[in-house]
Amino acid sequence: PNDKLVVFRQEFKPSNRANEMFVLHRVQKGETLSSIARKYKTKIKDIKNINEVKSSHLSVKQPLIIPVLREKYQKRIAQKQ
Repeated sequence: PNDKLVVFRQEFKPSNRANEMFVLHRVQKGETLSSIARKYKTKIKDIKNINEVKSSHLSVKQPLIIPVLREKYQKRIAQKQ
């Protein structure tokens, strides 16, 4: 699983849009792609594409790279504090 993150970092070409960023999320019991996408305000298809996930099956502790908009993610973090 960590190999996927290493490969992603090596191949990732930074976007021209400074507002985009990626977060590493570890799947918790009961989570679905839909619930994770809602949590980070992103799209299921984007999560699946980045992580090369073909099905909707997730494993507990599975690492997922989540594309997020920096502004929305920072607001989410600020609300938790």
